[in-house]
Amino acid sequence: RLRAAVAEFQPDIINPHYIISYAWLTWLTRLKPVVATAWGSDLLLMPQRTFLHRRRIAQALRWADYCTVDNRNLFDAAARFTAPEKIVRVIMGVDRPLFDRMARADFPRSGPLRIVAPRGLGRVYDPFTIIEACRLIGDRIDYRLDLFGSGRDLTLLEESFRKRSLGARISLLPFRPHEEFALGLKNYDVYLAASR
Repeated sequence: RLRAAVAEFQPDIINPHYIISYAWLTWLTRLKPVVATAWGSDLLLMPQRTFLHRRRIAQALRWADYCTVDNRNLFDAAARFTAPEKIVRVIMGVDRPLFDRMARADFPRSGPLRIVAPRGLGRVYDPFTIIEACRLIGDRIDYRLDLFGSGRDLTLLEESFRKRSLGARISLLPFRPHEEFALGLKNYDVYLAASR
């Protein structure tokens, strides 16, 4: 199916995002030219799992003409599998006009501290540690936390903060469309991002 899609679309460059799966498929199907893009866990977590994971990453990166990464630790991780001269650091940007519209200059001095944790509920984003941190804060700070996302751990997370009597302080919310979410950030005092 991938070969058929490439034959029909005839891209100048194939840019698979995620090394161990989509970039590996380009090796498997012998498609070229390839500029593979690493996202983080594909190079930082997957190689630790099994020999087969490491082998797939090595095959994908040897096959790719270039690999793009967005920070130094990913550069170093990619360099364990391919020549450094094939790795290009590309900093991904943000939509400045959109985020400028939600900028805040003043913060209320009363009421709860409004915290947003928008990265999702996957274990790589460590929502259980966020909830444990909320327990440790206890009643020393008046806060409200909005966790965005969905996933297999949703029920476990709900049970976790109910057990800790945090139900009145923490809300689990579904993801929102990008622009709606970005503009909603102005309702928060703190942006919290955790990751393993």
